[in-house]
Amino acid sequence: MGSELLSCKVCMGRVTAAGSAAVDHNVIKVEVFDELSGVRFMKLEMRPEDFMLALTGMGFMAGKMELRGVHLVGCRRERKTELVPVPKGGPWEERDARAAAAVKELEKDGWVGEIRDGTNQHRQVLDHGLDVGPKFDVYSVSFSRYIDKDGKVVPVSG
Repeated sequence: MGSELLSCKVCMGRVTAAGSAAVDHNVIKVEVFDELSGVRFMKLEMRPEDFMLALTGMGFMAGKMELRGVHLVGCRRERKTELVPVPKGGPWEERDARAAAAVKELEKDGWVGEIRDGTNQHRQVLDHGLDVGPKFDVYSVSFSRYIDKDGKVVPVSG
């Protein structure tokens, strides 16, 4: 990547700690999203007074930072939707595992499925045209993958 400038989106806000109205529990949260991949790769939290001092040129001020998905920055995100038959029956508690197994079968060439789509009744397709019989429900499942500048698939896990 080097010194290349990439398009991003920045979101800032003031967040109060849950369950507390005390001023010293407030934080400024800054999130940075890579436009091409859609990945939120950095989250920064600072006390409001430290944020303002840094913003007005006071220098390096203390904060907390979370980095994730940095290896996906600059990659292109591709998306598709597939019809996935998920077995009916069995204990309710095992429905997530049944959906995960069904989605996993289609996770090839870097595609990663949204497993929760395979249990979401709003994603269920009744008029799907698939010959799966009465022992399956069919869901419209979203899949995505990341492609680098050279056209190679980049694993989500890094």
